[in-house]
Amino acid sequence: MYRILGIILLALFLLLITPQLEWQALGKAIRQVPFSSLLGLVLLQLVTQLLLNCQWCSLGKTLQSPVSFNKMLYINSQGTLLESITPGAKIGGEVVRVLLLKNIAGYSAAKAVSLVTIQKLFSFSSFFLLSLAALFHITGKISYFDGPALVKGTVYTALVLLITVFMAALLYPDRMLVMLKKRNENSFLVEILTHMTVFRQHRGAWWRQLGLSFLIWLLFPLKFWLLVRVFTHEVDLFTLAGIAMVAYLAAMLPVAPGGLGSFEVTMSGLLLLLGLPAADVVVITVLFRFITFWLVVLLSLLFVAVWKILCKEGNPDGPLQQSCS
Repeated sequence: MYRILGIILLALFLLLITPQLEWQALGKAIRQVPFSSLLGLVLLQLVTQLLLNCQWCSLGKTLQSPVSFNKMLYINSQGTLLESITPGAKIGGEVVRVLLLKNIAGYSAAKAVSLVTIQKLFSFSSFFLLSLAALFHITGKISYFDGPALVKGTVYTALVLLITVFMAALLYPDRMLVMLKKRNENSFLVEILTHMTVFRQHRGAWWRQLGLSFLIWLLFPLKFWLLVRVFTHEVDLFTLAGIAMVAYLAAMLPVAPGGLGSFEVTMSGLLLLLGLPAADVVVITVLFRFITFWLVVLLSLLFVAVWKILCKEGNPDGPLQQSCS
């Protein structure tokens, strides 16, 4: 069913673009992108992935269960591959990470879930804060978002509630733990909150992780801005950042695997509303999606394949022996 929804959304993308598309203009738009710009965007994406992997390693070290860089890269690569075929918020990828942390890194089930939970709390808190700011900004810039007050109010309220819940879990796991213990609960959640409380005691590490999460997410709209600047300088950075974050927010809805279709439709629609030529919109959307999604999937597939080969040769740690610090 998800595959069908993805196809429908891609069809909507084509219906949206095709009537306005001039094929000669499309060829011109493709030739307009210099190789140096593509290389720069690819390098920025690699930096993003390495920072993300370092974040996972750093979290593991703070929880006193360090994982080597290459092992964590393998775990994340496997998670990325499953995320590309599961819809919405990519829960399948997190399940894979939990299983591999147990099987490869020797984590207990509770500690593996705790690590994944803490990383997601930091990531989603920063993402939803940036998304909320993005929606506020582009509401006044794009008429499409100047809709009924009830709709806007519902969206804003949902984002504020999510941010509040995630930040409360990050800031006050000890209080939640006390509440559960008062109810004499001895559940899996108690073990997770115990690990989270230990992490919260490392204040320096806590703030570094929050800052790193913001940095990783800010690189996403930065790449989009750099790509759009190849075609036009008339749209400001904050509006483009808003479009990038809103498109990613749409891709998180459980509609199609990897946000297939929903991301493209949202991004292309918003760019068209800004008055960009359809040919430019197609090139921008396809290139940006390839660099930030499909390239990551391909690199993850390559790394997993290399890992499997090295395992067969009796060298499961591979050529990279450094640990995360």
